[in-house]
Amino acid sequence: MSRSNYFAGQNIIILPLETQDCTEDECDELKEIKDNTGRMLDRIEIDPNDITVWPGGVKVFTAKGYDTEGKEIKELVFSWYIVAGGGTIMKRGLITNNHSSRFTAGRTPGVYYDTVMVAAYYNGNIAADTATVRVARIINYGAPGQLPSTGPNGLQMIFIILTLMSAVALAAVEHYEKTYLGKKQLAAK
Repeated sequence: MSRSNYFAGQNIIILPLETQDCTEDECDELKEIKDNTGRMLDRIEIDPNDITVWPGGVKVFTAKGYDTEGKEIKELVFSWYIVAGGGTIMKRGLITNNHSSRFTAGRTPGVYYDTVMVAAYYNGNIAADTATVRVARIINYGAPGQLPSTGPNGLQMIFIILTLMSAVALAAVEHYEKTYLGKKQLAAK
């Protein structure tokens, strides 16, 4: 039985491992969980499904799997993958909880669509979901406490010139008052 999933504008067919030609280590990627409930794995949902993180930043993803009736299957064992770059992820999930895994962003900024993939194998069905990662650019503005300088624009130049002209005019008025008005006040006494 195959399962068709839709990722990033492409249709991907996920086949059960028994139908694939692989080595024992490769086939051990997904651990199948079998039980007698008769439930079938319908879908997996990853949360968050789109994140922005700083280069070298860490984010925890969580996955849940649901049967055809929409009920959560808590017994699933997830495998985590990086499909399109952007960082690394703990393949087997967190030690305390396989339903979560820690992603560490790489150093190259960019948008990595559908790069984090989580998959599970339950009662003969495989399902997967993906998440997009946006690794932000870091802009260096200089030393701490300094604002970036974009240089003066036209409006700033007008205000600088007006301020300088006002300062010169004020200095001229003060000089006139001290020089000429001061002499007239002394002569008047």
